[in-house]
Amino acid sequence: MKPKWKRRTLAAGSAAAALAVAVLPLRAAQAVPPIYQVNLQSDPFLPGYGTGLVQGEIEFAGKFKFDYDLKVSDLCPRDGLGTSFYFVSEMGDGDTALSGVRGYDTDGCGNGSIRYQATLQAQRMIKRTRVAQCTTNDGNLCWTVSTKLGTWKDNPTW
Repeated sequence: MKPKWKRRTLAAGSAAAALAVAVLPLRAAQAVPPIYQVNLQSDPFLPGYGTGLVQGEIEFAGKFKFDYDLKVSDLCPRDGLGTSFYFVSEMGDGDTALSGVRGYDTDGCGNGSIRYQATLQAQRMIKRTRVAQCTTNDGNLCWTVSTKLGTWKDNPTW
């Protein structure tokens, strides 16, 4: 016959092992980065003119980059102007960086939207970013900047 204290030790050891196994999957799970929604519509350039619309998603893929999937639409009435977008990013060192135009719709209103999917990679850490919208005119993809800017999207890996 085995002493009772050994049985208790084994039982306690088995309970501790079961607890360790139950905790491991929780420790291995990682947070899923948020996917930020973008829905930005510009004001008309002048009363009676059309507007532009940028819609879609932004997802940070690390400290230095983010993926975007955005649709750009030139909205009626027909005015000879188009719409475009670019990104304004606050970098880890406090500077502000502009991406340059990343997408545009200049083929007239009512022709549907144009989809742009890509990854924007930076040399410095990106703290947060937002979408800015422009009016296009005569081949100039950012003739005027809309007064409406998208909301800041914070980088969760920052």
